[in-house]
Amino acid sequence: MLEHVDRVQLAVRDRVAAAQTFIDVFGAETVKDDEVRALGARRRVVHAGASEFELLEPAGAGPVQDYLEQWNEGLFAAGFSTNDVGALASRLASKGVRFIDEGGQLFIAPDQTPGLRMVISAEVARPMIGRMRYLYEATNLIRDNAAAASFYADRFGLDASRFVPIASKLYGYKGQLTMFNPPERLDRIELSQITDESLAMGRFMKRRDGETLYMCYIEAAE
Repeated sequence: MLEHVDRVQLAVRDRVAAAQTFIDVFGAETVKDDEVRALGARRRVVHAGASEFELLEPAGAGPVQDYLEQWNEGLFAAGFSTNDVGALASRLASKGVRFIDEGGQLFIAPDQTPGLRMVISAEVARPMIGRMRYLYEATNLIRDNAAAASFYADRFGLDASRFVPIASKLYGYKGQLTMFNPPERLDRIELSQITDESLAMGRFMKRRDGETLYMCYIEAAE
């Protein structure tokens, strides 16, 4: 039921300044400025490539303020699109996954997944804007890639037969790519189970004290 990695959310101290960085670097365009009560944040959304970036500035106490106090600015959540938000909401609720439904989006805290904070939005076809093409991957550092793969397949209606095994001695992980709709596009969550805690990914997971969002990937024409 997931179609694309369609956005990321970033916790920032100044959403206007952050938006200008995306405009300067990626040729992004500002889409809207609003508030997200579920996150206690003021939000500026910019469109780059076919994706959106939600820049979250704290409006008071809440998850974004907590993140900034603990980790400073950075990746806050990975965002995914679906063709039917209501149907996915019903599926998640039936399987015991808690979320907040606000403004047509589902906000899922990391304690409801293998450490990955998520935002679910309706699938929208957007024109390509600027210097990038689109987001296509969010990396989830996890303890058990088989258990995580089973979780995402079951809760989000993904076809586990499409998942691809991965491993890297150089970066110290093994895991799976939860391919959404291959071969049309390669959108996926990368499930990276740490095999060497001394390397960068292992150190990051240890610092975050458990399963977490690590990074996202974008594709550019050149």
